[in-house]
Amino acid sequence: MKKSFAKKLIIASMTGILLSSTVLTACGGDDYTAEDLQDARARKARGEKLNREDSNMVEGFEKWKAKKDKYADY
Repeated sequence: MKKSFAKKLIIASMTGILLSSTVLTACGGDDYTAEDLQDARARKARGEKLNREDSNMVEGFEKWKAKKDKYADY
């Protein structure tokens, strides 16, 4: 009886630790500022090679901007 309770407690603890680490990792994320985006766009305009994070940030912004402009009421 004690072994079964101990196993359940260990499994529940491990599941809790895994779940909390997943949530903390997801919430932490990458925080970019408008200045980071401007710097990356300026480097792209100068023809410099962007790292993956900057490339994804600029590409995501451009897609968002194109979608926003598509429905703009000018």
